[in-house]
Amino acid sequence: LLAVAFARPFIPQTVLDRTGWSARSVVILLDTSMSMQYADTFAQAKTAALDILGSLHAGDEAGLVTFSDNTGQVKELTTDLSQLAAFVRQLDSPGFNSTSYLPAIRLADQMLRAARHSDKTVYLISDYRQRAVVAFDTRWRLSPGVDFESIRIGDENTTGKMIRSMYHPC
Repeated sequence: LLAVAFARPFIPQTVLDRTGWSARSVVILLDTSMSMQYADTFAQAKTAALDILGSLHAGDEAGLVTFSDNTGQVKELTTDLSQLAAFVRQLDSPGFNSTSYLPAIRLADQMLRAARHSDKTVYLISDYRQRAVVAFDTRWRLSPGVDFESIRIGDENTTGKMIRSMYHPC
């Protein structure tokens, strides 16, 4: 009986190994900059975040960071994926700030250092405005073992478009 009690923690791992599935730790970065206000871009981004959460399994952990020109709301890694999904659903409209990816990516990397699982991924959901990468630090890298997935949201025909001047006859 004592041998079975000690063996019990290893049974789930054996089952997981046979199925090819391993527990994951993910951080979702959700762009809330001004460009995400266009049409239904932010709704698409929230749907993408919910899809990621829906693809996770019991035992996986996820965190979320909203960002624009800096990091915004932060939800630390949790196994309560339904609570995290509820948080995503209740997010308000994006703000009026510009976009800067690096602070959010660095925070996600830091969050994953404390992750319980070795399978680690950062998901960046954005419309990928070119201006956001102008001053990107090319020396910094994600920690070893952290994967990166980018999810582009928005209409291809409007990406990068902006009003250069406006005329009002007075």
